[in-house]
Amino acid sequence: MVREVKKEDLEQILNLYLCLHEESIPEQSEYLSNTWKQEKGNLGFL
Repeated sequence: MVREVKKEDLEQILNLYLCLHEESIPEQSEYLSNTWKQEKGNLGFL
């Protein structure tokens, strides 16, 4: 399935990141929000 990313997708993507790579999910911050906006613009779809 291909669709555009939504702001609400960030939590699910962070949970996937946690399962694959890390021990904790990054804290919600302005940096995380800005990074998400930038990547969302680069991806355009999932």
